[in-house]
Amino acid sequence: MLIMTLRLILALLCPLLLLVVVADAQSPAETDLQHLLLPDDCPAPCFLGIRPGVTLAGEARAILESHPWIDLVEGGEFALYWLWNGQQPALLYNRILTRSGIYGGVITLSGSGVVQTARVWSHAPFGELYLLLGEPARIGAVGINVGENVRFTLPYPHYGLVLDITMLCPVNRASFWRSESVLVWTTQRDAVPVTNPLRWDRMRFYFRSYLC
Repeated sequence: MLIMTLRLILALLCPLLLLVVVADAQSPAETDLQHLLLPDDCPAPCFLGIRPGVTLAGEARAILESHPWIDLVEGGEFALYWLWNGQQPALLYNRILTRSGIYGGVITLSGSGVVQTARVWSHAPFGELYLLLGEPARIGAVGINVGENVRFTLPYPHYGLVLDITMLCPVNRASFWRSESVLVWTTQRDAVPVTNPLRWDRMRFYFRSYLC
């Protein structure tokens, strides 16, 4: 009887222990990425509480200026720029923009003063984003620099997200999944539908056609 009781207890505890192990196995970067892309307290699309298509320019600026990760906010009628202050997750960074200076991200504004998009540069590898978000709804080739790089976008309309990825040539299986992505929150959803799963063994023929 005691043996049967112990077996029953173990059977009940095993699923719980598995959940604990899986949760503990998540790295801080993975947790930060999930909280950033899939917040529980803000309907998609949502970036730090700023919602494209809903939030007004003044509201967006106030949110940015009061956020503990942000040090400086600049901009005007058509865009807002900011600098990360070092308290942000390590996957987010400030980037040198040739014409604009150094910024961590940019928010574009409509003529009526409503947020259109929020764009940030990240070290998040495409493979990690793919595991978190799943199969993209569409794929779009944005730019091709033959023999040097291929740039394309992957929209996730359900989350109000677009991944903007540039892969340097030559692209191989490892670099395909490790390529960093620009993260874009938006309400825009135009691109070419995906007819097959986005897999390396199918995409490599696409890259080769552009000497990549």
